[in-house]
Amino acid sequence: MKMFFRKIKINKNLVFCAVLLFFAGLAAGEFNPYKRYFEIEVNVGDDTGISNNWFSLNDFTQETLVVDFNEMSRSLKNGLTMNLTGNTGFDMKMKFTDDFKMRIFANADIMAQANISREIIDFLANGNSKENMSVNGAFETDGSAFISAGTDMTMFFNKLGVTLRGELFIPAFYIPRNSTAVSVSAKDNGEINCDFSADIPVYSPFLVAAGKGISAGDLIKNGGIDFGVGLEYRFLENLEAGITLYNIPIKAAAVYNYTNVSLDGNYSIDSILNVISGNSKINQEFKFNELEYVTTGTPRLVYRPVDLGLDVLYKPFDELLYLRGGMNFVFYDPFIFNFDLGVDLNLFKIGKMGSHILTLSYETGYVSRNWIQRGILNLDFRVLNLRFAATSKSPSFAGSFTGKGIALGLGIAIGY
Repeated sequence: MKMFFRKIKINKNLVFCAVLLFFAGLAAGEFNPYKRYFEIEVNVGDDTGISNNWFSLNDFTQETLVVDFNEMSRSLKNGLTMNLTGNTGFDMKMKFTDDFKMRIFANADIMAQANISREIIDFLANGNSKENMSVNGAFETDGSAFISAGTDMTMFFNKLGVTLRGELFIPAFYIPRNSTAVSVSAKDNGEINCDFSADIPVYSPFLVAAGKGISAGDLIKNGGIDFGVGLEYRFLENLEAGITLYNIPIKAAAVYNYTNVSLDGNYSIDSILNVISGNSKINQEFKFNELEYVTTGTPRLVYRPVDLGLDVLYKPFDELLYLRGGMNFVFYDPFIFNFDLGVDLNLFKIGKMGSHILTLSYETGYVSRNWIQRGILNLDFRVLNLRFAATSKSPSFAGSFTGKGIALGLGIAIGY
C-alpha cells in the first residue's frame, strides 16, 4: 500500500487517553525478555480469526438464522462490518549476554475488511414508502497479506535498551480500498430488485497465467525492504517505558501482476409475503467475468504501513504481577489507532532468567480494527514453552463481550 501522510481526524478522547498513558509511564525490566540462551519458536498469532459487529457465534448454531433488520438498522450506524485477521511466524532467538541479543524471524500476516453500508440495511428494515422507491448503497472492501523475513538486535546501555530491525517483505496480495455500488428497489406490489456491479483490483506477484512459473529470485528482487527502531528505558526497577517505529520504508515492493475480480448480479423477489409463506419466486442472474492475469511494465508500488508505538510496563509486586499498556498509530488507509491494556500473573518462578511455570494474562483494547477481550495461558517448563490464547473480538465494543468474533493463538518454543 502506498505510504501517505495527510490530515487525520482522531477522536479527542482517544488522544487524551494516549497522552495520559504515555506520560504516566514517564512519571512512573525489559518488555520482551529472552528467557533462554537459545530458542526456536513457531506460533499462530493471537489475532488469527474472524469477526463482525452483529452476528454472534451462537446465531449460527440455531436451526433458523433470524435477522432483525429493524434492530440492525437502529444499532449499526456505520453498516455491517466483517473482519479477517491472521498471522503466523517462526522465531530463532539467541542471547549472547544480558546486554546483547539477536533474533531471526519469518512471518506471514493478513488483514481484510468488508462493509455493507447502512443505506441498504435501512431499506431492508423500513421497506419502501412510495411506489418504485430505490436506494443506492455500497459494499466496501480492502485487504493485504505480507510474507516477511528479517532480523533484529537488542543492545542495552545501562538502563537504555536499543533495538534495530531490518526486514524483507513480499506482498502476497494487496486489495486497495474500493467500493462496489449496490442498488435496491421495491415496487408497490412487494417486488424487490437488487443490482450490483463489482470491479475489484487484486495485486499479487503470484497472479500469473497458466504455464508461467514464479521465480524465487524475482520475488526477492521485487520485494520491499523496511527497517525499525525501538527504545526502552528503565526509570525504576519496576517501571519501564518504550517507543518503537517500525516499517520505515527503504524500498517499496514492486508488483507487476494483477487481475480485476469483475462480477455483475441481479436478484429479484416477487413478494416478501410470499417469502414468509414459502411460495416466493426468486430470479437471479450472476455473471462472474473470466479472470485475466495482466503483467504490466509499470509496477504497483506497495509499502507496509508505518507503525509508531508507545508502551509502558509496571511491576507493582516485582515478578508476581505485571501491568502493561500500549498504543500504536498505524498509517494504513484508512488510518488505524490501536491500544491495549494487559495484566500478567506470574507463578512458580524457575531458573535465573525470569521464567515462570505458569503465567495467566488478560488483555483488552482496540487492535486491528477490532475491540478485543483476550485470555492467555503460558506454561514454561524451561526447555519447552507452550502458549495458548483465546480472544473474543468485534468491530463494536459491546460485540467483543458477546462472541461476535473469535481468534485463537498457539505458540510452541524449545530451547535452553
